[in-house]
Parts: sequence; structure tokens; C-alpha cells
Amino acid sequence: MSTLTPADLEVWRGYGRYDQAIGALMEPLERKAIQEIRKFHELHPDCITNVSWGKDSVVVAHLTWMADPAIPIIWVPAVREDGTCYETEPSFQVRDAFLRAHPGCVYAERPGLPRNPRRGEPGWEDYMRHVKERHQDMLGEQIHDPHITGVRADESAMRRMSIRSRGLSSTKTCRPIGRWSAEQVFAYLAARDLPVHGAYAASYGGHLDRRWLRVHAIRSAISTSATHYHDIAQWEDDYFPTLCDYQPREESV
Repeated sequence: MSTLTPADLEVWRGYGRYDQAIGALMEPLERKAIQEIRKFHELHPDCITNVSWGKDSVVVAHLTWMADPAIPIIWVPAVREDGTCYETEPSFQVRDAFLRAHPGCVYAERPGLPRNPRRGEPGWEDYMRHVKERHQDMLGEQIHDPHITGVRADESAMRRMSIRSRGLSSTKTCRPIGRWSAEQVFAYLAARDLPVHGAYAASYGGHLDRRWLRVHAIRSAISTSATHYHDIAQWEDDYFPTLCDYQPREESV
């Protein structure tokens, strides 16, 4: 990612030995996650795995492929009907690297078709005054299938409560890495040589904790991270200053 600084890259390289050491211990968790996916798939033969190409979803996509490569992997990119795309270039790079490394993967995209203006676009200020009434759940509009997801308990109190009360799988949702820590997710990516989105190295030279950086569609409505308290708008503009073209792809091989 061209906007990463030498300081960003130095900090990222510093994680390598740490990630590999933890990654060497991940096989038992890997086995349990695959078992959870297979159990859910038996109950829901029509299930899919939804991804964002962030760290958690790449791990879950890989585990899905190991469990059964015929389970479809679905991405809902933020792409308007006119083709305007709010996904970042590294998301497409991670997607392509993942698909190259996973032969037989069934993959499709369901564009989210955002209806509301994004930050900096005409109508943005009016939208922000009525954001609750006009909120659009693109993922919810496109994913109605029983689904496997990378949601984890340590991401929020609500997710911890949900996993504590419902377990890793509920009626329509499977969360095979729900009890993994962010450190374990990064370690697994390193140990299995899986592609990692450049956003996690976009730390202003280590001033931001990679655990709380997110892969998301840019020009977002939220200006400040409730978790990390960093300025998301400024972070997006610094590391992802321009929109990229939509690069659609489907695979069933």
C-alpha cells in the first residue's frame, strides 16, 4: 500500500516473530473452528460465508474452504448502481490473493448499492442530520442466507453477551472464531501465510493499535472510532485519499 510510511512498515515487521510464535500454537483452535463450520453446514446446507476482506473474514474464509470448498464465499462491496466504488484497493488485492491460493473456492459478489451520500458528497450534511432515519444496512439487505461470519466476542460487549448466551452458532449464524483474540487472528494469518489488508499497518508509525483498525468502505459516516478514539475521517484521507474502480469477480471452479 503506497501510503504506508517507513515507520508504519517498520512497526509491522516488528510483529512478525510474535505472530509466528503464537501461530505455531493455533492448530487446536483451527480444528475446533472447522468442526463448528461443518456442524453448521450440516444443519444449513444452503449457508454461505460473508467476508469484508478484513483480518477476521479472511481467517473464516480460509477455515470455510478447509471445511468444505463448496460453501460459497460472498462479499458485499459498497458499490453504487453507477459503478462508484467505496472499497479500497487493498481489499481487491486481498481478494485476488486469497482466490489464487484457494483452488475450488466458490466465490461471488453482491454489491451493496448504497443509497445515501458519503462524506464530502452533495447532500452529506443533510444526511448526517437524519442519519438514524436514513441508515442503510447494506449487508442485511444482501445477506438473508444462514451465514458463517468472523464476528468475535472481544470486539464489543454486545458480541460478548451474544456469544456467551447463544454459543458460537445460533439459528442462522455461525461464528467459528468467536472466542479468538485479535492477537490469535493475526498470528493465524501469519502462520498460514494468508493475505493481510494494508489497513492494519496504517498505524501512524505505531500510534494506533492494529487490533482496533478496521477494513471498511471509505468516506464513512462515522468520523471518530468509539473503540480507538482516532479520527477515522482523517485516517481514511491520509491512507486512502482516492476512490478506486470496482473490479468485479466471481469464481466457481
